[in-house]
Amino acid sequence: MNDQTIIIGTGNMAKTYFRHFRYLGEECLMLFRNKNSENYKSALNEFGKSSLLNILEVRNQNIKLLLSCVGYENHLKSIKDLRYKAKLTAIEKPISLDLKEIEDYDSKESTFVLMNRRYYSWIPKVKDLIEKELIRKIVINIPENKNNSFWHNMPSSLII
Repeated sequence: MNDQTIIIGTGNMAKTYFRHFRYLGEECLMLFRNKNSENYKSALNEFGKSSLLNILEVRNQNIKLLLSCVGYENHLKSIKDLRYKAKLTAIEKPISLDLKEIEDYDSKESTFVLMNRRYYSWIPKVKDLIEKELIRKIVINIPENKNNSFWHNMPSSLII
């Protein structure tokens, strides 16, 4: 079997990456945990069953790139059993909010953290406000720490 790109997850970012890899002619699979999730059903509908594999069924895949597109609380858990099979591992930012977990992570040399802020859930809402000329100037300071405070689904730290 040829080396493949393996994407963990079936959500928005996983599907976005999958589309790009497929466009580039890369052999690629999306890993899922739950066949009943809306994300799985959406990925199944768009890409077909042959593009999806239960994460528990990954055995002897030759992994060129392992890409984790799950929530930050699950990144390191999701790659735990696969990282030694991968030549390269990439994780959506942040890798974890637990500094101890990051310090204990033992595959740092082959792991890279991706920063892709343009896909934050609040970006389309802000874009819509700009297009309606309800916002004329934006100053954004995106904190590097966890913030659970939201105003209309946007982090309160962004409100001016």
